[in-house]
Amino acid sequence: LTFVVGAVRELIALLAAGATGLLVGGMSTAFYFTLAGLAFGLAFHVAGWVTFTYVLHGDRIELRRVLIGRSVKSIPRDRIRGVDVSASLPQRLLGLAVVHIDAGAEGGEGTLNAVSRQEADRLRRVLLARPSADRRPPRRLLARVTPRWYLYAPLSGAYLLTPFALAGSVLGTLYNVGDDLGLITRQRVETVGHDVAGAAPALAVALLALMIVAMPVMSVIVFALFNWDFTVHERDGSILVERGVLTRRAVSLERRRLRGVELSDNPLERRAGVVRLGALITGLGDAAHRGRLLPAAPRPAAEDLASRVLGAVPGPLVAHPRAARGRR
Repeated sequence: LTFVVGAVRELIALLAAGATGLLVGGMSTAFYFTLAGLAFGLAFHVAGWVTFTYVLHGDRIELRRVLIGRSVKSIPRDRIRGVDVSASLPQRLLGLAVVHIDAGAEGGEGTLNAVSRQEADRLRRVLLARPSADRRPPRRLLARVTPRWYLYAPLSGAYLLTPFALAGSVLGTLYNVGDDLGLITRQRVETVGHDVAGAAPALAVALLALMIVAMPVMSVIVFALFNWDFTVHERDGSILVERGVLTRRAVSLERRRLRGVELSDNPLERRAGVVRLGALITGLGDAAHRGRLLPAAPRPAAEDLASRVLGAVPGPLVAHPRAARGRR
């Protein structure tokens, strides 16, 4: 099934490259070179899958790859900080998942791309298990993002600028494809420039209004895609965070490595009483994303979750006195 996902990806690239080659030069030599290159890439993908194995021992997990050179990576289980399980849409349809192991130290990461969903859940449970906990409480729900909280997305600058990023990406792609096909010439660029400069002011105002309306709408849509059904569970001595629509991601964070939480906001979120909650985990790579406990939520909900995962949260911070602020 892993090979099927890779083959589909290579096939899409082959069709795109083949269509471009036919449009530009017909059945030219470059088209055959493209075909041969993609076939070699597919064969290399298959060889990489065949030559990769992993072995789970009592105290470590070993990732072995034997192609031309031989590589054996050994990750001690007591140094594993977290296990991240993700699955793209094709992998979810085939019951597959990618397991990312974070051991904190340099070179202490490993990726299994891909295993069955059942095996991914088993590996996460076994790799994060500790001998001291023989009987653990069942999976317990700590928090869940409600759809109403998606409306907080426009308060975040990153999500609010999504339409500009999408427009820039589309325009850049169209320009590059047009340039490769010989459709972009100096005369055509000058013609487009004159047409844009001579457009009616009403059209510019309408486009600006459309962009202003699209900004909050697109921010909510993108926020929902990344944080759909955002749930936080407690299981097997770990905090399990699951989220996503197209790519479903599950991140496990060991409670014994939890050193604190971080509540962050910007001026707009502060006025609306909204904060983002993150976990402070020792040695966790990409902590800004993998340590996220709540994306955007009312402050009481974030503080309640913080108390559930950390215990009693200290009271409000004490501000500097006015004289100290003036000296600074």
